[in-house]
Amino acid sequence: MQISISKKYGIRTGEPVVNAFRKCPNLIMKAPDHKMYREKSRRLMEYLRTFTEEIEQVSVDECYMDFTEIADRFPSPQEGAECIRKGVKKQFGFTVNIGISENKLLAKMASDFEKPDKTHTLFPDEIRQKMWPLPISELYMAGRSSVEILKKLEINTIGDLARSEEALIELHLKSHGRMLWEFANGIGDDKVRSVPDEAKGIGNSTTLAEDAVTYEEAEKVLRNLAESVGTRLRKAGKKAGMLSVEIRYFDFRNASHQMQLEKPSAQPEVLLEKAGKLFQELWSGEPVRLLGIRTSKLVEESAPEQLTLFDLKPPEEPDEKHKKLKAALEELNSRFGKDTVIKGTLYRPKKSRAEECIVWYRRCGQQGQEKEWHIQKKLCYAIASESLCKEGSVVRLDTLLERLEYKVVQGSAETEVTTLINDSRKVENGSVFVCISGAVSDGHKYAAEVAEKGAAALVVEKDVEVPADVTVIKVEDTRYALALMCSSVFWVSGREAEDCGNYRYKRKDDDHLYDQVYSGGDRT
Repeated sequence: MQISISKKYGIRTGEPVVNAFRKCPNLIMKAPDHKMYREKSRRLMEYLRTFTEEIEQVSVDECYMDFTEIADRFPSPQEGAECIRKGVKKQFGFTVNIGISENKLLAKMASDFEKPDKTHTLFPDEIRQKMWPLPISELYMAGRSSVEILKKLEINTIGDLARSEEALIELHLKSHGRMLWEFANGIGDDKVRSVPDEAKGIGNSTTLAEDAVTYEEAEKVLRNLAESVGTRLRKAGKKAGMLSVEIRYFDFRNASHQMQLEKPSAQPEVLLEKAGKLFQELWSGEPVRLLGIRTSKLVEESAPEQLTLFDLKPPEEPDEKHKKLKAALEELNSRFGKDTVIKGTLYRPKKSRAEECIVWYRRCGQQGQEKEWHIQKKLCYAIASESLCKEGSVVRLDTLLERLEYKVVQGSAETEVTTLINDSRKVENGSVFVCISGAVSDGHKYAAEVAEKGAAALVVEKDVEVPADVTVIKVEDTRYALALMCSSVFWVSGREAEDCGNYRYKRKDDDHLYDQVYSGGDRT
C-alpha cells in the first residue's frame, strides 16, 4: 500500500509550519495558486455535470454525485465510478478518489481510504469491517478537542464510539457528540442538494500568514473580513441581525463571542465596529492565528426597519457617490479576482523576508521567552532563505553571528562564507552548515560529510569531529541560531525562485531601515 509523504512523517493538515519542519527538516514550502485551483475545480465540475446535474459541491476539490439517474448506463456503481475516475485522469491529468455508498457520510469516509487514484465502497454491511477498526480521529467531523475527550472515555476507534451509549457521548459532547455517534454507526444524510439551501448565515474567516499580536494587526484583518461579509450579504439581498467573532489562538484553542445588532445591517462599517468590540471583549492577549466574522438572523434587504424610541430620524443611506464607488469596486473584484482593487486603509505592503524575521524577533522579545514558539515558527523563513550570496561574494561568519552568544571550538569566527545551509545535500565550498536536530534526522551526524564537501564552518549544539581547517561554532540552540543568523541581515532578491531560495547577500547599514522595522524596540 502506498503511504503519502505527509502520513509517513506524521504531518497533519492545519498544523503549524514549525511542527512540519521538525518532523521533516527537508520540507520545501511553495505558495498556493488559488486561481489555478479555482479554474481546475470549475472545469472538473463542468465535466462531472456531463454525467448528471445532481451534484453538490462542498469545497474546491470535493463534491457529491447522485448516481440514481445514470444507474442504467453502467452495470454497477463501481464501474460507473471507474469510468468517471479514468475520464478525469485522461481529461485533466490529475487523479481523484471516489467513495461509493448509500449516503453522503459513508461515501465521504470511503473516499478518504487509501489514496491516490482509487475507488472504494463503504456500504452499510461493510461498516464493521472497513470503518470501525479505524482510529477515532479518522471519523468525519471528529476534531482534535472531541477526539481528546473521547479518548479519555477510552474510545479509541470508530467502533468503540459506535458501540458506546449515545446518552453518554451526548453528555460529554452535547449535540456534536450525538452527531458523531450517528456517524460512527453509518447514519447520515442521503440527499444530494444540487440547489443550495437558502443561507441561514453568511461569514468568512482567514488564517493569518503571521500571528496577530496587537489589536491594530487584528483590526486590519477584521476590516477585510467585514468588507467581504458585507459584500456577500448585499449580493444575497440580506441584512444580518446577529454577528459573532471567532478567534483561534496559536495553540489551536478556539473562542467565539456574539451580539445582537440594534438594527439588521449589511454595511461593512457597522460590521467592523461591532466585530471590533466583540474581539476586544473576547481576546486574551495571546497571539491569534485565525479570525472569523459570522452573521446570522438574516432578513431581506428590503424588510421594514423597526425604529427605537431614540431614533429621531431614519438612518441615513449612503450617498449616491459612495454607492457608485462600492458598486464599481465589487464589479472590478468580481471580474478580475478578489482584492484586485482595495481601499487604501486595507493595503499592506509586503515585507521582505528579512524584515519579517526581525519584526518577529522584536515581538518575541517584548513578550518574553515564554513565547519561544515565535522563534521556532520563524524557522520556516530560515530554511527558505538557503543562499545568502550566490554570485561569488562572501561574508564573514561573525557578521552572521553578531546577535548570538557562541563559542569558537576551533578555527576562527572571521572565516569567510558564501552560503548559509541546513540541508547537508546542498552544501558547497564555503558554506556554513547549521546542524539541526530534527524529529527524523540529526544534522550533527552529517558533520564529517559536509566538511568533506567543502563546508567552511559548522554551527553546532553537540560535539562533532571535523578536520582542523573547518571552523566549528557552538551555540545553545541551533534552531534559534539559524533563524537569528537569517534575520541579522537583509537580502536583496536576485530572482524570486519557487522555493524562495537564491538570495544575494547585501548588508544594509541604513539606520532608517532598522527604525522602520524595530520602531524603537530592542534590536536584539
